[in-house]
Amino acid sequence: MRLFLAIRLPAPVIEFCIDVQKRLSPVIERQGVRFTAAQKLHLTVSFLGDDYDESIVLAKVLASRATSRVIELEAGGLGAFPTMARPKTVWMGVSGPELDDVAHRLSSEFGVGSSEFSGHVTIARVSPGSKAVGRALAPFAAEFKESISWSASEIELLATLPNGEYQTLGRYFL
Repeated sequence: MRLFLAIRLPAPVIEFCIDVQKRLSPVIERQGVRFTAAQKLHLTVSFLGDDYDESIVLAKVLASRATSRVIELEAGGLGAFPTMARPKTVWMGVSGPELDDVAHRLSSEFGVGSSEFSGHVTIARVSPGSKAVGRALAPFAAEFKESISWSASEIELLATLPNGEYQTLGRYFL
């Protein structure tokens, strides 16, 4: 079971993402493009790996030391991994004054992750990576200037189940 820490999106942000997917669909919809289902939209803050027991223990330790705070977030702008020229993941960027600090703190607490954190919500996957999708996506992304803001106060420990769904194993204050 793959484990990760994520911030769930509130309903207005999910609706915003779905609206963007609907507008993007006629632009990039081709064989191999799969849009992320509403219930799976989230902001991954730290990927923990497949070590279930150790991660649960660490999450509980982390939760016991956490203090309640609220961070401000903004979603907007479109991009792609690994590149816009041949995307495999289409994402909406997420930023906030404290987001990088939270991601680095959690990665450090768990001893995982890299120094590079790129806040994003995956809105579509492209398999295999496609130059045609990249050519169609680039002008749409360049013109996309909308954003939505929200506040977050908790993080969830999520597990990816064999059927691809996510299961919440715990909720903790940021």
